[in-house]
Amino acid sequence: APGVALACLANSRRLALPRGAAQPGKRYRWLAALDSRIALDAEALEGIDLQAATASFATQLVKNASAFDSPGSGDLTVAQAFYVATLVLEACKQYGELTAELAGTEAHAQSRSQEIRRVAAQRYDDARPAVSSGLSAMKFVPVAAELAVGAQATYSASDGLFSPATVVCVHRDADEVYYTINVDGAERGTVPGRLGSLQPQQLPEGVLAALDTGSAASSLLPPSSAPEALSTPAVALAPSVLLLQQ
Repeated sequence: APGVALACLANSRRLALPRGAAQPGKRYRWLAALDSRIALDAEALEGIDLQAATASFATQLVKNASAFDSPGSGDLTVAQAFYVATLVLEACKQYGELTAELAGTEAHAQSRSQEIRRVAAQRYDDARPAVSSGLSAMKFVPVAAELAVGAQATYSASDGLFSPATVVCVHRDADEVYYTINVDGAERGTVPGRLGSLQPQQLPEGVLAALDTGSAASSLLPPSSAPEALSTPAVALAPSVLLLQQ
């Protein structure tokens, strides 16, 4: 989507000075490079309706993200896709006001991004070492025996988050058994080491003083208001876009 990339770059450039990223009248190499890139892309894409391109792209991204979304989801990839859609729609605004339908799409994307991140943050908080009696914490313990279809377990994701999981299928066509599980309404494959339970463990008193028991939720939540601009070049959109565009 070259038109979307150009729109996002142009929007970043438009807001760079007001946000203090550069001082008026001062020459910056990065700003000169950005201006050069925008000029080249604008020439190559002359005649393209950038407002329509960005609106269409954001709408499709929200549609794709919604296909992976489910009530109570804590999937941060889906949250990121919704959030990227709000950034693209913000870039779209430089060409005119959003229609009522697009404004509704933006509000939905922002709401889902925040809610999914809130759920993920809460799960992270619940799974962190937490002091209850003063000496206890939670530890993930992988399963020791093979799980049967329908078994309940805790899934340990690669990002450190824990989620309830249900075994949907047991596969024995490899050297080691592996599973298909259902997490947040979506099925995925995993190995036994990712399934287990959270169990209390004892901590030395000296460790307790080093534990940060503050909430992690605020660090995972996006800004409460609609984003004003991309903080990095439009290439930063790539991870979510590539993961969710089908």
